[in-house]
Amino acid sequence: MTAVSGSSPYDGGSAGIATGPNGALASPALIAQGALLEKRLYTVAPGIWSAVGYGMSNSVAIAAPDGLIVIDTGEGLEESAEHLAAFRGVTAAPVRAVIYSHSHYAHGTPTWQKEAGAPLPIWGHARLRANVSDVAAEIGPAYSRRARAQFSFYLPDTGPDAMPNQGLGPLFFHKDRATTRRFVAPTEEVGEECTVTIAGTRVHFVPAASDSDDTLIIGFPDLDCVVNNHIWPVLFNIYTLRGEAYRDPLQLVRAIDRIRAMDPLHLVGVHGPPISGRDRVRQALADHRDSIQFLWDQTVRGINDGLAIEEIVARVKLPPRLAASPYIPPCYGEVPYHVRAIHNGVLGWYDMDAARLHPLPPAEEARRMVAGFGGRAAMTRAVDDALAARNWSWAAQLANYLMRDDPADAGARTLKARALRGIAQVTSAANTRSICLTEALTLEGQIDPMAESAWRANRFQVMNAPPLRFLEALRVQLDPARAAAADIALDLHLTDRDVTGSLHVIGGVARFAPAAHPRAELRLALTQGIWADLYAGKRTLAQAVADGAAAASPSADAVAAFFDLFDHVHLR
Repeated sequence: MTAVSGSSPYDGGSAGIATGPNGALASPALIAQGALLEKRLYTVAPGIWSAVGYGMSNSVAIAAPDGLIVIDTGEGLEESAEHLAAFRGVTAAPVRAVIYSHSHYAHGTPTWQKEAGAPLPIWGHARLRANVSDVAAEIGPAYSRRARAQFSFYLPDTGPDAMPNQGLGPLFFHKDRATTRRFVAPTEEVGEECTVTIAGTRVHFVPAASDSDDTLIIGFPDLDCVVNNHIWPVLFNIYTLRGEAYRDPLQLVRAIDRIRAMDPLHLVGVHGPPISGRDRVRQALADHRDSIQFLWDQTVRGINDGLAIEEIVARVKLPPRLAASPYIPPCYGEVPYHVRAIHNGVLGWYDMDAARLHPLPPAEEARRMVAGFGGRAAMTRAVDDALAARNWSWAAQLANYLMRDDPADAGARTLKARALRGIAQVTSAANTRSICLTEALTLEGQIDPMAESAWRANRFQVMNAPPLRFLEALRVQLDPARAAAADIALDLHLTDRDVTGSLHVIGGVARFAPAAHPRAELRLALTQGIWADLYAGKRTLAQAVADGAAAASPSADAVAAFFDLFDHVHLR
């Protein structure tokens, strides 16, 4: 069977491959993106500095009349210490306040508190504190594993499979040193648009969802500057491959239009270099909002035209003026991902193709496809043809059938890995490259992301969540087979928070309630800190009871047996 070439770089189309400074074989566009993300302290204007390239995000310092306002504190203490050193190279003004643009980069604040020698006022969105830990409560293992795949945690630092950069920043995971995350909750929460005075200067807050629903647009009217998390150095990621809640494009458009109405001279982003000059700022804002609106409008147009999801994906391409914009290169995500996300966000997964209602199980579909191709040898030849023609996506799809038909076939895994590596080398999108190379290395047996998954939440996450959040989250870890005949309830009392919650396991379902159960047979009393230790596997329940740090009724063994009904969180 002859492979068919197309215009896509994933389907035989022409695509250049270059070698990055670290030996990465990658798209020239992705390699070139690295120049925007080099470590540098930008002086945006007198009294405005942006530290770019220290990690995935920036940190911004504003010199107000009474001292410094620091916006975002990075991924951890080590990163924030680098920010501090950079800012101290240009100003000795005392830090007076911290502002969080959103929840993703708020984990190095103690560095600034220590430097100030006292607690600091910290401003953030009203939803920020809850969001910091909540993502880890129920989908933590999957979220962590997917985030590691998206941000090249498993990839080598040098060589053909390395990442030139992450598109949005130079790197996310600092593999050469520890990252110590320490979240300090906001002392001042912003729930609606307002203007306040911080450190002697006016600050205008506009709550406006971006890649999180706890994002603030932060305007400094006296400095003609806006700090924001909406204008990135890439096409905005309406959908992220690591997975997250739906990012509504219309909310994003409204947020950008709100910044356009402010018409700042300086636009300082959470990611990438700052933009100065009113005309340049206006153009960047226009290109971002138009690209986002175009994707939403044209996806909905396709829906109204009765097209299936993949037909819409094939039709929606950015118009030439936006495709050529230097402000929105596709160096992070890609248009097809966003079209699919918009369809699912607007109407869900069903696209009026009734064949999708009850598809065959993947293994059975693979068996029939392999037979239809004339057997495994014929399909293997088809994969080889596709690889030779650089039809990377088709080769990967065919190799999938071979793998599902016979999961033990190492040759099929090798074929799919070759196809994925082909996709990775021609794509300009960092997310695509990292995801494909991670799977390729997994197929080749070089890494095992599942074995490295953090099935337990860590102590930091449990301590920063609402007190009963991780008891509630145990629901999704219940093994229905082990719990099929169960009818037993446990009360958890956190003594230092004076709260009690219950979990009632009955017939394969776990029912949570934020109150004591009227007939709980089991009781566990301890502080939230000891609960966090148990949940994170730092000590056993028997040890905590023996130390007097926990009380278990009727016994530690009986309570531990209850937790044995759940996956991954065991107290023995």
